[in-house]
Amino acid sequence: NDTLGANWTIPREPLDVQFPLYLGLYANDCAGSKLKLFVYETEKFSRGSVFCSAGQWGVEVLLHRYFAASTCRTYNPDEADFFIVPDYRACHLHLAPTYHHKGLTRLEGDDFHSQIIRNHKEKYRQPAQTEDLFKELVASLEHFDRKRGMDHIFIFSDQGFIVNFTHTFPSWRDHIPHSVFLTTEAFTPGAGLAATPPGRTLSFQATLTW
Repeated sequence: NDTLGANWTIPREPLDVQFPLYLGLYANDCAGSKLKLFVYETEKFSRGSVFCSAGQWGVEVLLHRYFAASTCRTYNPDEADFFIVPDYRACHLHLAPTYHHKGLTRLEGDDFHSQIIRNHKEKYRQPAQTEDLFKELVASLEHFDRKRGMDHIFIFSDQGFIVNFTHTFPSWRDHIPHSVFLTTEAFTPGAGLAATPPGRTLSFQATLTW
């Protein structure tokens, strides 16, 4: 019964500070910026903000939710300086079950899907479908063609571009060559500079405070 000694209590800090942000309940002044940002509603591509908020992949959630609840946000595409494209790509791909995931949480009679993740089969992306899914996402962006995507911002976590482009969107040069890329790792060891698209690429540290 010594919960303090056992340290089995749930930390309150994520509940009090981080979770309201991930749920869109924490408004901010965009650090005083006068930029106007249009944040797309990408539906299935940005589901699971709390679950996907952990670790390096969490920047996909953090930047989305921060700008969606900021004074920078505009719902008028004609006054937008940039367009944010929410996509929890890394999280959804890593939810896909493999033989490594067998364990005590699996569904009875199902060696791969978790009973902890409700409707697990509906929430992950099959690696073989990543290229088509990315094309589907880009095709859904109704304001993309106005400037050939030059004012659209895509966020890439998990080993920068060698994973996200070589593995998940190899035809990116045909679809988003002029867009802005935010990444946690612009240079991936062993990949060389070829993994980094030239020009409009910004990198930031994987763990952010706000």
